[in-house]
Amino acid sequence: MKFLAQFCIIFVFLSVGLAATDLDSSLVVEEPKLGSIFDDIVKKIIINLVASLPKTIEVPHLPISLNETKLITGSVDIANLTLSGLKELVATKIKVNILTLALQATLEVPKISFFTNYDADVSVLGKIPVFGNGNISANIDKMLLNIGGKAKFTSGLSLSNVTVSFTLGNTTKFSVIGLLDDDKLSTLLTESLNDDLVSFLNDNETLISNVISPIAGELINAILNRKKQESLADFNFEELLDEIAKIQNE
Repeated sequence: MKFLAQFCIIFVFLSVGLAATDLDSSLVVEEPKLGSIFDDIVKKIIINLVASLPKTIEVPHLPISLNETKLITGSVDIANLTLSGLKELVATKIKVNILTLALQATLEVPKISFFTNYDADVSVLGKIPVFGNGNISANIDKMLLNIGGKAKFTSGLSLSNVTVSFTLGNTTKFSVIGLLDDDKLSTLLTESLNDDLVSFLNDNETLISNVISPIAGELINAILNRKKQESLADFNFEELLDEIAKIQNE
């Protein structure tokens, strides 16, 4: 794969250089063929990643510190996080620009199931306490992920200037138990999430993308550049998320 990627890049750059000295239609004719080579490389990488995914991703323990801003302070302790459904991921669109190596990909996951226990002790604006010990679950319907970035094919695949956005299907459902140790409040919050959260996320896709893209970029590159012999079934997601948190706090 490494040799093939390097060969493709050299071939493309030689073609562009020759075309610059004799501007005819040859580059236009060849572009679909060359572009499809890069598209196919990315497709194969995604297929291999999906094949190595476990049916369920599990993170036994993930402590989160929220003391970096004055808006929200405190801590959330995540335990027994499980995430399933990613193995059904399908790439519905992959396009690599042969001149700039700009990549655009659309990935679809038909259904995702998420569950985690939590123990939260948080203060909002230093005045509003938010605490609780319970669990959060979600059944996510038809998530569409749009990923952009500049591809680098040497030593595998990596992305720079990563942008990630997503939308959720309208039948997505959430459940929150244990907020403020109050069952009625948890029920009201669950109803509110199911009524309004999906439309809020979809309507503010660009704003949310600006927030999540830097973290998502770290996560994507860490997975793409894992050890070749390491299956995602054995990938240490807990350690990865902890490292990303450290980077974001620096």
